[in-house]
Amino acid sequence: MPKRDFAYMEGQRDQIAKAALECLIENGVAETSLRDICKRAGVSIGALYVHFPTKEDLILAACALDNEEYQFNPIPSTWAEFEAAMTKMFLHLRTARQLKRMRLALQFTANLAVSENAPVGLFENYRIRLSSLRKIIERLKASGEITAPMGVDATTTSLFNFVIGTNYTWVASQIELSADLLNEMFAAMAVLAGRAQKL
Repeated sequence: MPKRDFAYMEGQRDQIAKAALECLIENGVAETSLRDICKRAGVSIGALYVHFPTKEDLILAACALDNEEYQFNPIPSTWAEFEAAMTKMFLHLRTARQLKRMRLALQFTANLAVSENAPVGLFENYRIRLSSLRKIIERLKASGEITAPMGVDATTTSLFNFVIGTNYTWVASQIELSADLLNEMFAAMAVLAGRAQKL
């Protein structure tokens, strides 16, 4: 068998991760087998294991494929632009595909909670998702829109975790999005960001 070059191997890895994401979104973690993923990707189980030693490694790679959806472009320059971008993101997170994507994230998190070892790259994936929000916090602080009283890093982490937790709670409770609900969330975010005095 001829030796595969780097480009071929990277392409195959991406192909498997994309197939995994589609299978996992459609069926969930428990109902998706590695054979399902191999069939969708058109590869053997041996090829899958060359790239992903465990199912957790594969799920993490699949989840990392949509990191670009967590990037704010353009980066908001004002608090009003930030609120508008967040509103757009929350509406996007209520689409059918994103609700299934959220199910995947929760199932994966539940599995990791009882796992002895986290897959390599888990924290890096989290940091990538934080990085876009950090750029916004830096810009808003530099322009005087917020004070970031806990510092940029702690403010970014607090806001990120607050938004993720709020979204999960709203979705799990099947609370319908409304302007009042979003305004309550933005008021809490303003306090965390050091903007409360400007409300």
